[in-house]
Amino acid sequence: MVERSCELQEALNNTVMADRDLRKLELVDFEWILLEKIKEFLYIFSRAINHISHAQFPTISNFIPVYNWLMDEIKDLQANENTNEIIKTAAKYIMEKIQKYYQYTYALVYNAQYAPTLSITNVSDQNDNHSSDNLFNHIYKK
Repeated sequence: MVERSCELQEALNNTVMADRDLRKLELVDFEWILLEKIKEFLYIFSRAINHISHAQFPTISNFIPVYNWLMDEIKDLQANENTNEIIKTAAKYIMEKIQKYYQYTYALVYNAQYAPTLSITNVSDQNDNHSSDNLFNHIYKK
């Protein structure tokens, strides 16, 4: 809807100007620019959703890389000096919400459980805090 509104900016402005009751709803240039930036911001989420929705069997092992990519994109956006402050504020709140749920994606357990093709030793080498024995103890509650 935001994308389509940006595409139809001229037509929407003409419609608003033609009706006296709608004139109070007319967007000024700053608001159109902000709407364009919001569209670009939402495109990040559109890409993530499209990737997830194309999976034949969506599993947590497919979602974790998308979570990681999404968080990286949001961090890059927040670090960019050219990013509008309104977008940065929205990104901050979205990042907090994503991180709230990301904590439930204990990567080592899900990788071992849902992606058995991954080598446990390779995964444990990347994370020195967890040995393969600890991982199996955690999974099987030994």
